[in-house]
Amino acid sequence: MKKPLKVALFSGLIFPGIGHFMLKKYLTGGILFFSFAISCYFYFTDAVAKTETILTKIQNGEIALDSAAIAKALENINSGFSQQQLSLLSYFMLATWLVAVIDAYRIAKKSFPKE
Repeated sequence: MKKPLKVALFSGLIFPGIGHFMLKKYLTGGILFFSFAISCYFYFTDAVAKTETILTKIQNGEIALDSAAIAKALENINSGFSQQQLSLLSYFMLATWLVAVIDAYRIAKKSFPKE
């Protein structure tokens, strides 16, 4: 497999920034890796907090064990990030991922022109 494709796939399929580490671009790889990791942390922390709130309400009998009731309760939760903030966070994660893949491919293509 050619090096540019290999590093792009590593950044795209494993984790953003891994391809840069393979190219010994540690600063760029670290920035991409940690910005994506921190975004994931905030995203999943919010999801876990909302899930715990819903589960507690179900256990206390405040919400029926019904998908429609749970969906309605999720809309009314005010803890954590708003829907707009989660959308922005998702776009940031997608942009970070795309930049990591494209940049790793670009650097590898420039470093290994015959591959």
